[in-house]
Amino acid sequence: MLGFIKGKIIRFVIVGGSATLVHMGVASAMIFASPNTPIVAANAVAFSVAVLVSFVGHSRYTFQTKGSLFKFFITACVGLACNNVVAYTALWLTDAKLLSVVIGTLAAPIVVYLLSSLWVFSHNKIET
Repeated sequence: MLGFIKGKIIRFVIVGGSATLVHMGVASAMIFASPNTPIVAANAVAFSVAVLVSFVGHSRYTFQTKGSLFKFFITACVGLACNNVVAYTALWLTDAKLLSVVIGTLAAPIVVYLLSSLWVFSHNKIET
């Protein structure tokens, strides 16, 4: 059982890391293609594309269930909110900007993993 959970967490990290690279790539491409692109717009588009990549990766590879894109989008938004709340709290406590971002970035995937495994991808096993 522990090996199964460990394998799922490793797959979760691989998919999440890939989605993060997609997010960075899309945002960078938009900013470099059109330097006047507002950062909020580039980040919003990149976030949306990364959510789709992450959903497909998690449904096919990590959890191997159909899941719900709507539930996953909500989960991703909760993760983003968690990241910001933890980062701002850490900044308030430490006054260290980079450390605060790192702490927020490490906290959010825990929430996303739990919501994904218990809510988004908890049913509808894909038949192979």
